[in-house]
Amino acid sequence: MMEESTLSLAIVAAAICLFVYLVHRIDVWDKKTGWSRDDK
Repeated sequence: MMEESTLSLAIVAAAICLFVYLVHRIDVWDKKTGWSRDDK
């Protein structure tokens, strides 16, 4: 039981870290390119 619980916790933690990383990268790329803002 303990191994499964630890594995689940590790998967959740990894998923959260990956999500935060992707959001940060998208935000940086968005600021760099100005993709979301249409300032024509």
